[in-house]
Amino acid sequence: MEKVSSPEAKKKKKKELPLILSAPPEQQVEETSKGLLREFMHSKKFKKTLQAFDTEQPRGDHTIASRALMSDLLEFQKFQERNSKKATPRNTLLEVFCEDRVRRREYSHQQQQESDKLPLLNPEDSDTEETLLSTIELKKQKCDNLRTEIQKKKDLQQKLTKAIAKERKKGEAAQQKLDKAKAKAKDKKQSKKKTRSTKTIDDILLSGEKVVKKNKRKTSAASTPNQNQDQDNSPTQTDEGSTQQDEDKSNNSPISDDESIASSEDSYTKDLRAIKKAQNNDQPKSQTGWSADPITSISDSNDNTSTNPDTIQPTTSSTATSDWPIQQSLHMSIGRPMDSSLIQQLRTLLCGSHNTIPEPWSQQGFFFSTILKYGLVQNNGGPCGVLSVIQGRVLKKLFMEMGVDSGDCGSQITTEQQTKSVIESLVDTLTMVAGGGSVTVAFPPEMSGKEVFGRANITLESWRQQNVGRGVEPLREFFTNNIDYYTNKNGTGLLSLVLSAILTRGGPDRVASDMDEHAGTLIVSHQYSSQELVNLLLIGRACSNVFDGKKQLGSHPDIIEMCGVEHPVPDIGFLSFRDFTGDVSVGKYYKNPPVPIFCIWNESHYTVCFAKSKISIDGPLAELYYYDQLGCQDEEYHLSVDATKEFTPDDNSTVITPYMDDILRTRDPWNNATVDWNGSDGLL
Repeated sequence: MEKVSSPEAKKKKKKELPLILSAPPEQQVEETSKGLLREFMHSKKFKKTLQAFDTEQPRGDHTIASRALMSDLLEFQKFQERNSKKATPRNTLLEVFCEDRVRRREYSHQQQQESDKLPLLNPEDSDTEETLLSTIELKKQKCDNLRTEIQKKKDLQQKLTKAIAKERKKGEAAQQKLDKAKAKAKDKKQSKKKTRSTKTIDDILLSGEKVVKKNKRKTSAASTPNQNQDQDNSPTQTDEGSTQQDEDKSNNSPISDDESIASSEDSYTKDLRAIKKAQNNDQPKSQTGWSADPITSISDSNDNTSTNPDTIQPTTSSTATSDWPIQQSLHMSIGRPMDSSLIQQLRTLLCGSHNTIPEPWSQQGFFFSTILKYGLVQNNGGPCGVLSVIQGRVLKKLFMEMGVDSGDCGSQITTEQQTKSVIESLVDTLTMVAGGGSVTVAFPPEMSGKEVFGRANITLESWRQQNVGRGVEPLREFFTNNIDYYTNKNGTGLLSLVLSAILTRGGPDRVASDMDEHAGTLIVSHQYSSQELVNLLLIGRACSNVFDGKKQLGSHPDIIEMCGVEHPVPDIGFLSFRDFTGDVSVGKYYKNPPVPIFCIWNESHYTVCFAKSKISIDGPLAELYYYDQLGCQDEEYHLSVDATKEFTPDDNSTVITPYMDDILRTRDPWNNATVDWNGSDGLL
């Protein structure tokens, strides 16, 4: 990603460091300790304790109000780097420091135990020299034994490496033979398809007539006296065009097989000729809801489509409805099973070498808070990126399109309105990914919407996929009929959406090609959502960056092209704390969405910031709200942004700036705006 320096941040740091260092060492120790305590109490939300502490120990000119400054003064960078790589990192500097000291004590204790095993030496003892020599000899023998074991392991490793290389060559040779055989079979199959595809309706009609004549010759000697006694006695046309009717003959005379074949051929030929006539008149014959291609393109040599109902492509009309039956619940048998190779590709794209779906991702549905009724709830850390995107679109549906009452924490929002907002948000997400193409959904068929399941690490072996078709209506009907499944609190609704987005985009290979690092994963360390996954759901492409357009790095011939956000403009925005620190650059497409709703990234966590009405965000004033689906919020965070009052950083300030203030100031209209939390404590 593009790195941009942050002069404001550097300027602030340069001004603060001399002020702290100018104090006596005793005062530096005291102020640093107070800063650690304040950070710990604020992070743990010990509000009353922190207030009492500030009363007894008032903040002064040398009070440290920056976590980064404390880290620099205490040289905690290495501690923080090790802490960030842990599965469950510590949240405060005080905890990081204490954990390091505890680890050191345990290590010292282990070393002491090892030294206690050695015999004590008395200088006045006559056997001291012999005891020392025996101890040295014992240690030498242990070292020799270790060297021998290490050498044996090295030899074994070399043998294994050679054996693996040999087997790999055999495997590659076998794979080459298999690929050649597959390519040969594919070419043969395509040549047959090409032969079929060159037939026109006239050829089929002609061949049909020849077949009938041949069958007539074969069956001219055979007749069935009692066959077709109830045939219609309508007039028949002779070769000269005249009509004859003989009721006695039609009632009493047997009908031969060749006449039966001719009768069925007349019907078949009539249908073909009708299609040919409609084709000449530019009026293609179609079935209800599906596009019926002319018979002249029975098979395309460049297309791998089949007659499987799941692969039939619906009409391009946005209002067309699929003729494929939409079931009332997902436990019914619909769609088709995923093959093993596709399942393996999906697991690799999601999790890489781990190859199992993390538990937080397999036990998360789209359900609402009972306090803030417009807010979705996240069960565990991990899939916050996916939830923040759907949360943003849910807010857009509720406040911008449905016009629900936004007062009193959304208490007037009904269950029906919540359900509708989730359905429409899921529809918008997959429609965005489809980009005008058809949508494919993935789901486990054995789970109905009312089941509560707790199986961790879903293997996807039983999952199925179904092509719902193009347009909004078939997809809306699908989600409406199966919404109980997607809103199941501990279900796989979120996982189904992610897999559906991958398949709708074109499959794992297509999604991987969107990414700067093709071997990357959509679920990264600590089971977090990657930026690529968030971009896939926001703009329909799994690009790795958030700047506008494309950028090239390097020089010819080693040019690396990095892809960012392109048209169409995202329906909701995106802001990042890393834009404030200068690590990335968020482009104008994400900073200026058509509605005032933003997905927010801060320290590996995605949340949302939004307005409750379709206000303009180009002006200096804005009334926004912040929501964290994992934060168990019991109150609304109301943020008033005012760019008419310029924010000026105070080097001697004792207040730690909330990260949301810095994130909002990355937008051009709000660069130096003041942010008022309206009585709530700003989140640090």
